[in-house]
Amino acid sequence: IWWILRYWGVENSRLLNGGWKGWVSAKLPTTRQSPAPAPDANFRATRHQHRLATMGHILPRLQGNKLQIVDARSEDEFCGIDKRDNERGGAIPGAKHLEWSELVDPETQRFKTSSALRQLFDQSSIDLSLPTATHCNGGGRAAVMAFGLELMGANDVRNYYRGWGEWGNS
Repeated sequence: IWWILRYWGVENSRLLNGGWKGWVSAKLPTTRQSPAPAPDANFRATRHQHRLATMGHILPRLQGNKLQIVDARSEDEFCGIDKRDNERGGAIPGAKHLEWSELVDPETQRFKTSSALRQLFDQSSIDLSLPTATHCNGGGRAAVMAFGLELMGANDVRNYYRGWGEWGNS
């Protein structure tokens, strides 16, 4: 939901690192009482197109490495072994692979430390200074990757939300 909120103009959105499990394991306060309703707010949803990659955005940038593509799917999906429900398996030409789940500690569900994330990005030859489009099969895992990249300082990151669900069926 973080990426969707940002796409629609909610720039001050946050993630609860570790989710509910992280909150409880940190022994932070909880209650079963319902919170008071939030006051009404004026919000006008505005698309932030610079956060979205489309096939039309990606295709002309494949030549000349004008866009770094980071595939956040599993290795089996990236290698074409697991096609899911797509007509074809495989990868977008030139895409770099780093599975989204590698960014998160499986025990705590928290994002890994900055040094561990830096090492993962370096090992995958992902350059934080390059314009980047993340993708998976339908946007969710790619959004986690986009968050991880932005967390590490990347500032030109788009989510190819339709991802392999579109590419593998086109």
